[in-house]
Amino acid sequence: MSNIQKLQAATSKLIDAITYDVTGTHGKGGNGGLVSNETIRACDQCRLVLNTIGAGEDTVAR
Repeated sequence: MSNIQKLQAATSKLIDAITYDVTGTHGKGGNGGLVSNETIRACDQCRLVLNTIGAGEDTVAR
């Protein structure tokens, strides 16, 4: 899996986690807008992949 694919997967998880924290699922659950540990972990995963990309391990020709 390329770093771009890893970023897409991590970003998707982060979006889902934020949506759940704010609104729950089908009107149930959620955290009333408070950030959960799962959301913080998802954010950290995005950060790690972005750091890897920024370090030049996944270069794109321009």
